[in-house]
Amino acid sequence: MRAAPGTNHDLAEPGPPLLVNAWLGIAVFILLFSSISYTLRAILLAVIGRADRIATVPLTYAILNVGSHSASSVTITSIDTIPTQLIFLISLLLTARILARLEKREPSSYGIGRVRLTDGIKGGAVGLILMAFLVGSLVVCHSVALGPCSTLSGGSMFGGTLWLIAFFLISFVEEFLIRGYILVTLARGLRDNVKFSRFRNDSFTFGIASICTSVIFAARHLGNPNITRLGVCSLFMFGLLCCFTFWRSGALWWAIGFHAAWDWSQAFLFGLPSSGIYSAPHWCAARIFNDRIISGGLFGPEGSLLTLPVLIVGYLLARLTLKDTR
Repeated sequence: MRAAPGTNHDLAEPGPPLLVNAWLGIAVFILLFSSISYTLRAILLAVIGRADRIATVPLTYAILNVGSHSASSVTITSIDTIPTQLIFLISLLLTARILARLEKREPSSYGIGRVRLTDGIKGGAVGLILMAFLVGSLVVCHSVALGPCSTLSGGSMFGGTLWLIAFFLISFVEEFLIRGYILVTLARGLRDNVKFSRFRNDSFTFGIASICTSVIFAARHLGNPNITRLGVCSLFMFGLLCCFTFWRSGALWWAIGFHAAWDWSQAFLFGLPSSGIYSAPHWCAARIFNDRIISGGLFGPEGSLLTLPVLIVGYLLARLTLKDTR
């Protein structure tokens, strides 16, 4: 994938050699990110007088997303979520900066670069529309019933704003964590590996790396409450869609906007579980009926069979709304 004159694709140029090889670079990234985030969290807990909670979350939580959820339903609040995700965000940016210096690259080569607000807004609009369509379809199928909604007051708007910030941070962290350094490094490593010499084609190696990171993305949610097979398939397809938008635009901003709006509308706007986790407060109160295949059960709409065709529509809308910068 070579950039044509005048384009600015973050993956266009091979750049300097990898840290030593792709796998070592990824291992260092994971270890460094986990260590920094764990240290910052421990400092924060010590400062607020909650040092007893330092050992309650394992070092691997930041990267593996395991160790804090039980098998039963879980409810989280924006006040608890925002500080944790800020720690992860700071840790990610520090890790990317350190590895960029070691590899003699620009941190922008990992998919963030300059802020592309337009791409983020487009992705957010698509995420909101698709989730509204999905929930509407579930209501028509009598798999979900939307209960009473809160009045549009200052309190509900403030709660919605806090959750929008929280889901933006969650989305930024997940996209940059899985589809930033790891995706880029794995794609370059595959391209430069002698075993793939006859496939030294960026489309092929980026596709293989996309499949690998989408498996990682889905696997990170295996510890979530009420996970289903359909939910795993949907998360895998969700990951592939976000990888495609990175490939097409050379940046993560569309995927971050899409991811944030998808989660925000699902959890706050409609009051449904997002990957098995409820958010409080939420605007609407929804009831889920026992038809798990259609409704997704307590895992939420992401566990619904209807999510798969909706994500295919998302792929088509991404092609329409994103400029191809390859």
